[in-house]
Amino acid sequence: MKQKDPKFPKDRRREDRVSAENKVVLEPLVGSPDKPESQPYCVLTEDISPGGCRVLSSQSFPAATLLSVELPLSKVKKMIKTKGEVRWVRSVEDGELFEMGIEFIDLPPESLVALLEYSYKKTHPKKVRA
Repeated sequence: MKQKDPKFPKDRRREDRVSAENKVVLEPLVGSPDKPESQPYCVLTEDISPGGCRVLSSQSFPAATLLSVELPLSKVKKMIKTKGEVRWVRSVEDGELFEMGIEFIDLPPESLVALLEYSYKKTHPKKVRA
């Protein structure tokens, strides 16, 4: 079931997302509208879907910024390496932090499978028998 963000009643996501806190490394790509020395930034995901992720960061990037994305998925022991595009940015915590929606671009098929598997494992945890 797709989670709706109460702040965004007209949620336009194509895929279901799951709550997930993972470290992710973002780095602006050459040709992006905002490229501050192209250094990598370590941020946290708030949720993930096969189409993208929502991250929490102290660094803001404008919408349409192209990024390199490195996202380790511990539940499935895979590293997602792809490109992403910032779709939206929102200031939180009085401008100290930023939420950003990142859409994955040119996601390799094996990464798509890993994200689907990750989502499934997050929504269908194994039950422990007594």
